[in-house]
Amino acid sequence: MKVYITPVLVEEPEGKILARSTRRPLTKTYWAEHYTYENIFSLPNRLAFVGNQDDFGFDLASDNGLRVVINYDLKFNKLVNFKMQVEGIDREHNLSFEDFYTACWLALFQQFNYNPMKSLVKEQFREYTREFEYMSKFPDDLRAVGLMISNNQLQQKIGCSWKELFLLFQAMRYLTFVDFFNGNDPLKWLSVAPIFDDYKSYEKFLDNVVEKKTRVKADYDFAQKQYRNTKTYLNRAVESKLLKRFGTGTSGGMLTDKAVEILFKYVQLTNQNKKVLDHIQYESRK
Repeated sequence: MKVYITPVLVEEPEGKILARSTRRPLTKTYWAEHYTYENIFSLPNRLAFVGNQDDFGFDLASDNGLRVVINYDLKFNKLVNFKMQVEGIDREHNLSFEDFYTACWLALFQQFNYNPMKSLVKEQFREYTREFEYMSKFPDDLRAVGLMISNNQLQQKIGCSWKELFLLFQAMRYLTFVDFFNGNDPLKWLSVAPIFDDYKSYEKFLDNVVEKKTRVKADYDFAQKQYRNTKTYLNRAVESKLLKRFGTGTSGGMLTDKAVEILFKYVQLTNQNKKVLDHIQYESRK
């Protein structure tokens, strides 16, 4: 799909439009300038996604073909307030809103490394495994550089330990992945979350881990280890009363009052923008 930016129209009380202009291509320069922590990963212009049948992998019976135009706002790293126009589609094509949404975020991911699952709360330093950075290393732009706090400070000012803080971020990320992937094997993707920060890493993961014909044993074994570790961390988050699960056989859960209190105090202690808290997925059930 092709991605454009469009102006936000301004209207007078009687409905007269004050500003109007045509959409223009979304560029990497514009993306780098506006898609930042300082802007809370929000864009001032609307996004317009323009696609056809080739973007969905099938031929249509209609002579006119499929034409899709979807407009979104990007606020707090989420695509919201959509408006969609579709032409040349029939009932038998069985396309859903989820299909259109997936095409949009994948277009942003492929062209601009957009990660809709990214937590906007800056974390402390996280270890990673060399040779498998693409599956284990989070980008530096959301590391709490200059905001590092000791375990003693955490105990005194927040009332938690480094271990609990780490488990809290795991629980937060888990709920986001459950919601985004609609409960479709969220642990598989959560355990290698850094692949969604760079499209090349995502492609490498598909080739080296997912596809059996091209699978690399070392990469596959590491991904399996990450999966087991992530499952263990989430169980510990439950035991530490940071995450409450909804019962057996159900993906998701909710952050406990204890977890929410730690999170708010952590953001305040590290002088982060409180608006990032609006991005948090506090509960998800799938």
